Amino acid sequence: MEDVSITGRGQIDGNGDAFMDLTTAKRIDAAGSQHTRQKEHFREVAQGLGDGSVVPLPRPFQMIIFSACRNVTIEDVLITNAPFWTVHFADCDSVRVSRIRLFNNLMVPNGDGLDFTSCSNVIVSDCDIRAGDDAIVVTGYDRHFDLPGFDGIRHPSENVTVTNCTLVSRSSGIRIGGLDQNTMRNYVFSNLTGYEDVVIDGLRGDASPASRDKAPVRLRDGKGGRVRNVRSARER
Repeated sequence: MEDVSITGRGQIDGNGDAFMDLTTAKRIDAAGSQHTRQKEHFREVAQGLGDGSVVPLPRPFQMIIFSACRNVTIEDVLITNAPFWTVHFADCDSVRVSRIRLFNNLMVPNGDGLDFTSCSNVIVSDCDIRAGDDAIVVTGYDRHFDLPGFDGIRHPSENVTVTNCTLVSRSSGIRIGGLDQNTMRNYVFSNLTGYEDVVIDGLRGDASPASRDKAPVRLRDGKGGRVRNVRSARER
């Protein structure tokens, strides 16, 4: 599909809280917590909900998906309350996201803001993104995971620019890579302000006691993919 747009000053509300038990903190068993930095202290809850997240009920997955699209524009829209990933761009070319407000419940697990899977020629600018999981994710997966029929798609994730954005995250403000098969290259991040994060590698955010185990930027090579030419400037 080509020339797809969501524009205007309306609101898209995913009603995410309806798919959560908002009274109970999600816990990880001992086997799962051993793979975290905090070990037995991961998601330790002294009382109430602690650092979250809450327990998800049966729920839909990605709230908005653009798959194999070209010339995609989202601008000026308010997007709220996703029950899972909010906007997922998969194998898209020529994407522009500008002046959007994306406000999720920070206690909802897997509540990513914008996910770009093996996309090329992407510009994200002048956005306010508040996410319970990673605010912006750029990966080189060759599959869509929850979308059947998309597997072994080999092409690079390249030419991605993120600028003039405010990011709030309970995980990573920006995550690059994961279990990637495709090469990732030519990324530029500039003039970003992050909150609920810590200082790492010169990228700054305001640390809160509940988030000292988080990272504003997480960068990983994947399985077969490579990360090349990533630049950043004026993050704070």
